[in-house]
This record gives sequence, C-alpha cells and structure tokens, in this order.
Amino acid sequence: MQTHIPRQPGSWLISDVRQSMIIREFQPSDYAPALVLWSDADGVELAEGDSESSILLYLARNPGLSKVAVREGNLIGAVLCGHDGRRGFIYHLAVKREERGHGVGKRLVQKCLEDLKREKIERVVILVDRENKDGLRFWTTGNWEEISRAIPFGIDL
Repeated sequence: MQTHIPRQPGSWLISDVRQSMIIREFQPSDYAPALVLWSDADGVELAEGDSESSILLYLARNPGLSKVAVREGNLIGAVLCGHDGRRGFIYHLAVKREERGHGVGKRLVQKCLEDLKREKIERVVILVDRENKDGLRFWTTGNWEEISRAIPFGIDL
C-alpha cells in the first residue's frame, strides 16, 4: 500500500512498506550527488554536456521537469527531463543500487511524464545503450517501444 501526499509545489511524499521517499524538482544543489549516482550507474554515459554549468542551463531551460528521489535526506534517484516544444526527452535515469527494484525509477519517470503531458508534449524519447541489459529491461517493461527505424546521430560542437 502506498500513498502520495502532496508536499510543497513540485514535491511529493510517497510512503510505502519501505521508508518514506520524497520526489521533488532537481535543484542546482543536487548536481554533485546526482553526478556520483550517474557515475556509478551502468549505462549512463557522462559526456561534455554533463558539466555542472551545462546541467544547470538544461534545468533553467526546462524548469521543474527534472526530478530527484530523496530518502532520509539522501539522494537515491535522479532523472533529467525536458522538451523542445515538440518532443520530450529523458536522460540519465539512475537509482542507487540498493534502492533498485522498489519502484523508485518508475516513480521518477511517472512524475516526468505527468509534467510533460501538462506541457502538451505527446511523445517522449530516450536513448538506451544496447549493452545496458537492466536499462533495456526497465524501459521495455514500462511499455516503451524501440524505434527500430531510427539511428541516432550526434556531433560535438
């Protein structure tokens, strides 16, 4: 049994059989602990766009959309979320190893999707490393579909 209790704007207290967890907006002060979490997560590739200044700019361009999960004052999950006005994007979903399998990632994504829907975004895209078996399992069991005809391209500026 779990309950969702609204806290302050952009923050939810989620109680379940484990200890209470708060999901809230990703704040600039969350960057350092999120970076540690991302560095420890298989399948999260940190690159040139992941410097603190780049992430803070991303948060400013997409206010309130990225989320963190906190239990007993410790960051246990983080996700970056934004959109370009047409498509939503989710990046760097990561949950502490000992917290995995308890719905933390699912709840973070759910809050992101709710916020994107409020922004009138109808389609959300993620990139998952083909070698990331846990990530592939997470996203496919969440009813996400592989875009088999798409091949991602990129260029460093």
